[in-house]
Amino acid sequence: MNIKYTAAIILTSLSIFNLNGQAIYKPAFNSETIVSADKYLKAYHSKREHVDNIVKVVYFHAADQKPLNNWQERLTVTLEDVSKFYKEEFAKFGIQSEGIPFEKQHDGQFVFHVIQGSLLSKEYNIRSGNKIQNEIYNKSNHQIDFLKDHVLIINGLCDKREDGCYFFHAPYYGTGNSVYGVRYVADCELLDSRLLSDTTQRMTFTEMFVTGKKCTVAEFNSWYIGGIAHEMGHLFGLPHDFGNPLDLGLSTLSLMGQYGSRRYREYLWNSQKSSVFTSAGILQLLNHPVFAQTKKLQNTDLLDFKLYDFKFLRNSKGIVVKMNYKAKMPPYGVVALLRPTVWSEYFNRSFSTFCTEKDSLSIGIGFLTNTKYFLQLKFLFPDGSVVNSSKVFTVDNKGDAKELPSNKRHV
Repeated sequence: MNIKYTAAIILTSLSIFNLNGQAIYKPAFNSETIVSADKYLKAYHSKREHVDNIVKVVYFHAADQKPLNNWQERLTVTLEDVSKFYKEEFAKFGIQSEGIPFEKQHDGQFVFHVIQGSLLSKEYNIRSGNKIQNEIYNKSNHQIDFLKDHVLIINGLCDKREDGCYFFHAPYYGTGNSVYGVRYVADCELLDSRLLSDTTQRMTFTEMFVTGKKCTVAEFNSWYIGGIAHEMGHLFGLPHDFGNPLDLGLSTLSLMGQYGSRRYREYLWNSQKSSVFTSAGILQLLNHPVFAQTKKLQNTDLLDFKLYDFKFLRNSKGIVVKMNYKAKMPPYGVVALLRPTVWSEYFNRSFSTFCTEKDSLSIGIGFLTNTKYFLQLKFLFPDGSVVNSSKVFTVDNKGDAKELPSNKRHV
């Protein structure tokens, strides 16, 4: 049940390396689409009020623990590196960005909202997200508003056991969209972007997905700083996205896809794949209010968006998704995420386009094998709104696609 693509789609883009081993990756796929969308959005936003949207950072620790060693210095340089990563990813598509606008003081220092929990460390676990969120809201005197703010919570819930193993029992999930978001990540005394090339020092850690993993400190930081970059993608509303093959070179892997969060700046210590954003991800981030610095809009009903005449067609390059729509404001772009229904969403293949027509669009998704597929469509609007739609369809032995009725859409 593998997805089969046209010859054009399985081509890889060029990656070369500088003297430090860093991939100077120039994505060939959809670069013109991204530039066109950016030009269109800049013209649209030139007539709108500028808003200083920020990402707030909370450092949370238990009642019987102090913040972990050297936490403020480590996390300052680490979050600066994550912001720089976003800036670099925009630049690969020819887009200027200052990265993530974390909350800072007038002197440029990061603002960390430090909250000490009411419970002992052992009383928090990976399912304690709501409990921690409520404590933060109340103890911050409501300075952190989870219905309005984009918030990164860094949990200092890491115990070092007698055998030297680091044990993480912190939530590692959350929610996020164009209006608000909260994501939980974990701290460790070895979490430090300056240690991304430390292949000498070794450690062992246990968390929700692995037990007793032995690795270098460099690999640990690729996993956990990559985890921050990945979770922040979700904070801004990005879905899991394995990418389009033309997005990726031999040395790159989608940050938002399977294992992408584990390959952050891996070129610093290994010659294998390093994480990047896909063109679909960049197209979505372009107009997020945190990056566009525009007003957050909450009511997508005002768009009066309606999708109709949805159909699957075939041409010499495979299946084409074609649709018409009506809206008070046309979308500037659309992202399609595709996977067989038996696969994890971490393997979503992404296709995206800049909308050049006011009432219709089409997206080529290539040749597909005979099975059932889940298709998610994300319509992106200039005012920052996003409308989601989903379809389930089958492909027959001839390669033709047919949408399933709603009563047969078990995914």
